[in-house]
Amino acid sequence: MSSALAFLKASIKPLVPPPIVPIAPPNAIPDLAPAIAPAIIPPGPPIMPAKPPKIPPKIPPDIAPPIDLPAMSRPCLMLLAPIATFGLRYSIVSVLSNATRLHQKEIFNALNKIENPILKIDSANIDTLEKINLPFKKNNFLDNKNQIEKISIEKIIDGMKQFNGNFIMQIMFLRGENNGIFFDNTTNEEIDGLINIMSITKPRQVMIYPIDRSTPAQKLIKLDKTEMNHIAKKIEIKGFNVLCV
Repeated sequence: MSSALAFLKASIKPLVPPPIVPIAPPNAIPDLAPAIAPAIIPPGPPIMPAKPPKIPPKIPPDIAPPIDLPAMSRPCLMLLAPIATFGLRYSIVSVLSNATRLHQKEIFNALNKIENPILKIDSANIDTLEKINLPFKKNNFLDNKNQIEKISIEKIIDGMKQFNGNFIMQIMFLRGENNGIFFDNTTNEEIDGLINIMSITKPRQVMIYPIDRSTPAQKLIKLDKTEMNHIAKKIEIKGFNVLCV
């Protein structure tokens, strides 16, 4: 029995534990990197390099120059300066002007840079125009040098002609009474006078509209669609593109 146990002990080899390989990043042990990298780095999608930040394109200075308008010019053009200054010149820009100061170079140059200069004139008769628009000190206003400057239909027409037809003419048609003074720019004489101005200035479009909301003057009459369409047809017959708002 003792000889059998001795035989068994002699025939069984002792268990030898495998060599201990330290787990470390591949770059720490270069010799072991190929062997252990697959075991310690799970497979996954490749790591893409970070995208460089987007840099906005530079706007050429001749496309969006800063515009510095005189203080007296800014109310009617207050939309234009920030749009041009911040380089949004690629959008379609429309600016409404009462067209009384187009003879001033800086105002014309500013309006001429945009897509839709909308130039308003409500009558070819200076008396009717004053009754509707009530300009400062009746027929006068202060210019940039605090000099009295007279409004005239001739100056408005000359200013519009500078655009060579690349503008929209806007007209508000109405009739009524204000402070006991009656006015009406819907008569045949008034419409013919405005058509004459269109023939001289050649706008690419004529925008006409009636009163759209309540007004401080309580005795103004809003034209209905039938009368507005009648006026539009009179203008269209003369060959002009009319937008009836």
